[in-house]
Amino acid sequence: MKKHLLIIGSGGLGREILATLKHTNYLFNYNGIGFIDEKPGTVKGVNIVGDNKYLHNIEFDCDIIIAIGNVNIRRKIIEEFGSKKNFNFPTFIHPKASLYDEGSIKIGKGCYIGETSILTTDIVIEDYCFINSNVSIHHDSILRENCVLMPGARITGGAEIGKDTRIGPNVQLSQRILVPANSNLEI
Repeated sequence: MKKHLLIIGSGGLGREILATLKHTNYLFNYNGIGFIDEKPGTVKGVNIVGDNKYLHNIEFDCDIIIAIGNVNIRRKIIEEFGSKKNFNFPTFIHPKASLYDEGSIKIGKGCYIGETSILTTDIVIEDYCFINSNVSIHHDSILRENCVLMPGARITGGAEIGKDTRIGPNVQLSQRILVPANSNLEI
């Protein structure tokens, strides 16, 4: 039986995720789709079905994608809804993302890996990470829970990125670097 899909956040990132899901025919897997946001209305023909209060009252099974780039807001959502039994946080890997040594790459739940991203070998990506398009992550790197990597970010071998960290567009990290939790790196 097909589920419903709810996308938390209807701003720019939410619209990009919706466009990607439509483009890859991923939405075929669902009975219905809706946005969760504070303001009512429709976005790109998809209804905003409610806000966080609405999520608390849902009793049916549904898949949830967090479409918010702010790691602090994402953290609140994870803490509030991550363990709700009828919510599933699927991992979406764009069909045009490249996982070179897929068997040695561990990816947690609720992750999103965008188009043309490259993951090489021996990589750990913990739950709820968002890897935008055109990102590269190289050997022996670790992304702790709820990291957000914006387009063009480059993580070279052996880097460890602490939880709740945002790596801005086109930021390059050299090998064996340790980025503390709750960091925000920009160029």
